[in-house]
Amino acid sequence: MLTTTEGTNATKHDRIYVARVDRPDAGKLQALVQVIMEPGWNAGEKETVQLLQSVVPEFRRREDITDAKKEYHPVEASRMVVAN
Repeated sequence: MLTTTEGTNATKHDRIYVARVDRPDAGKLQALVQVIMEPGWNAGEKETVQLLQSVVPEFRRREDITDAKKEYHPVEASRMVVAN
């Protein structure tokens, strides 16, 4: 599965593709490491998630992913009603 910011590269096979993954910005990653290595650095969950998302925008908390799955309710085709 690919994220919206990732693409694919073709291979010599017609139906096989290789994911093209964006690498995190080295400068942002270095800045993140510097911040969390500061003596006495302390942040709440919200701030930590924001900091991680500044380097990896696709980062999501496990709870956010689990909650999104709970909200997804597929409907069987035989139970669908199409309004005219």
